[in-house]
Amino acid sequence: EDLQLAELDNFFQDACAEPRVVDIETLDPRNETAIIYSIMLKDRLEVIAKLPNISGLKHHASPVTPTEIDGVTKTLSELMKSSSPTLEEIKSETHKLYQWIIEPLETDLDINSSRENSLIKNLIFILDGSLRNIPVSFIFGEDQYLVERYATAITPGLQLLESQTTNLTINNAQALLTGITQSPSFENEKMGNLPNVRSELQALGQIIRRSQEVSEDRFVRNNIQNRVQSTPFNIIHIATHGKFSSDPNETFILDYLGRITVRNLDQLLARNPILQSGAIELLTLSACETASGDQRAALGIAGFAIRAGARSTLASLWKVEDRSTAEFMERFYEKLLDENLTKAEALREVQIDFINKETDDPFHFRPYFWAPFTLIGHWL
Repeated sequence: EDLQLAELDNFFQDACAEPRVVDIETLDPRNETAIIYSIMLKDRLEVIAKLPNISGLKHHASPVTPTEIDGVTKTLSELMKSSSPTLEEIKSETHKLYQWIIEPLETDLDINSSRENSLIKNLIFILDGSLRNIPVSFIFGEDQYLVERYATAITPGLQLLESQTTNLTINNAQALLTGITQSPSFENEKMGNLPNVRSELQALGQIIRRSQEVSEDRFVRNNIQNRVQSTPFNIIHIATHGKFSSDPNETFILDYLGRITVRNLDQLLARNPILQSGAIELLTLSACETASGDQRAALGIAGFAIRAGARSTLASLWKVEDRSTAEFMERFYEKLLDENLTKAEALREVQIDFINKETDDPFHFRPYFWAPFTLIGHWL
C-alpha cells in the first residue's frame, strides 16, 4: 500500500495522498468483501488476499514475468479498441489473468457457490503495473465473467478510503449534471461530438429529483466552481471527453473552452466548508478513456479520484460510442434508486443487463460496451 501511495505522490510531484489506518471490517460493515492485491516482481506475480472473517492473509505466486503480463494487457487493450474482436479472443486473453490471479483462490473465494448463498459478494482489487489498465469485471473464468459472480471495484489502497456505514441513495442526493455535445475544445483536441450527452443529462435529471444541469457553453471552469461552492452536491456527473495518462499534464477533462487538468481538479470541485464537509459521494466521468499505448495510464484514474476528493469514482477505461454510454448511465442511476444496492452492486446489475442482452440494442452484450466502466474507491 505504501508503494501505491508513493507512486501517486510521485505522479503529482507532491504529497497529495493522505493515508489513514483502516480496518477492512469498518470499511464494509456487511463483511462481504475480499481484497486482492497483485504485486508484479521481475520473475513472478505475487497475489495476496484478505478474506472476510479470516484473520490471516492468503497468498500465492504465479511464475509469470512483467513482460508476459504487459503482453496480455497490451493485446487486450488493442482488442477492445478494434472494431470487431471475437468473444473467443477476449475470453482467451482474460482467462490468462484469471489463471494468474483468481484460480489459486477459487476455494477461498467460494467461487463455485451462487452469489446468494456465499458470504463473499464483492472483490476489491489493488492492482499493480499494466494490470490497472484492464477492467477486472470481464476477466473470464471457466464459464462466466467475474462480474457475473461478484460486484467489483478497484482502489489505489485501503488507506485512502474512509469508513462508511451508509451507502448512497439517489432519493436524497443532490447532483450536478454537466456535459457537452460539441465545443471548440473538442475541435482543438480533434475529438468527435457527443450527440447523446443531451439525452443522457435529461434522463438523469428525471431520475435524480434534486439536480442542477450545467451544460454546453455554460460548462466552463468558473461556472462549475461557483455551483460547487454554493450547493452541497453528493453526486457530480461529467459527460465530456477526457483522457487518463501516467503524465498528469496529459490527464484532463474538457470544458467548453479547453482542458481542465487533474492538477486543477481539486480547485474545480473544492466545496464550501460552511455548507458541507467530507467527500463527494460519487464522481462520474462518462466519456473518458485511458491514453492509448500507455501501460500506466490508469494511474491517471486514481489521480482523478484522489484529486477530486470523491469517495467513489465511476470512469471508463476506453471511450464507447455515446449512445450506449447514455443508456448505461441511465440504467446505473436507476439501479441506485434501490436503497438496498451499493454502488458496486448497481454497476454489476447494469453490466449483467448488457451481458444478457436486456438493452435497447442486443448487440451491446459485447464487453466493448459494458466492461470499461470501472468503480474506483469505495464500493458501498
